[in-house]
Amino acid sequence: MHLSTRSIAAVVLAAVLVGCGPDTSSPTPAGTPVVPTASPSATEPATDAAPPSPDASPSADARTPDGWERIVVADAGLSLAIPDGWEQLSADVIGDSGLMDEMLAANPDAAAAIEQAQAAIAGGDIALFAFDASRESLESGFAANINAINVGDPGGTAADAAGEVAAVIEQQVPVVGEVETEVVSLPAGDAALVRYEWEVQDATGAAQRVAVRQYAIIGDRSGTGFIVSMSAAADAVDAYEEVFRRVAESFAEEPA
Repeated sequence: MHLSTRSIAAVVLAAVLVGCGPDTSSPTPAGTPVVPTASPSATEPATDAAPPSPDASPSADARTPDGWERIVVADAGLSLAIPDGWEQLSADVIGDSGLMDEMLAANPDAAAAIEQAQAAIAGGDIALFAFDASRESLESGFAANINAINVGDPGGTAADAAGEVAAVIEQQVPVVGEVETEVVSLPAGDAALVRYEWEVQDATGAAQRVAVRQYAIIGDRSGTGFIVSMSAAADAVDAYEEVFRRVAESFAEEPA
């Protein structure tokens, strides 16, 4: 399954909200994304990037948990649901914010992976990015988040994807412990589920261990490959496991 570059890009993007808690001297209203950026505003999509449509296709409605919002990204042929209290953020905003450059400077051992993520953002590969905008999440120093991309022809089975993604992660990401893989069945199709942790340094040199849950999905409808990546602080991931599972189960293909 030809996922190497985009799987790494998704992993790195999933880790960029390290150290982005609100300034406690000036409280930030709940639900406001706290990402350092001058222009455009972090609460608005980049002006040259159309935001995903919030309209759901009828085939996906049954997969949307009560109270969640389904986000449709027609250009990428996908949709998924996010919980109430989560916010979308354009990947372009992250690219323009300087966060990736800060992450690169603080994590030279992951330089190849971070540079791939920068290229993916610049190339418009990231279809959707959303994060938990609750005050508790933001004040933790790492906002739990998800992103999704379309990788095109998967070139193999979900089992192939599990092996390929794990091999790439182990080669380019400084993981802590083992990379675990399994094949799971989702409503949208078979998927490789890859789990691992890695330690990210923020701009101040403080370390944060991040737990990643990455699904490489092969859509039943078209055979297209998609990657949905989810991450949370390792000491908080247990509280997000059910949310991440439901996000993955909500995934649906959409007419491009």
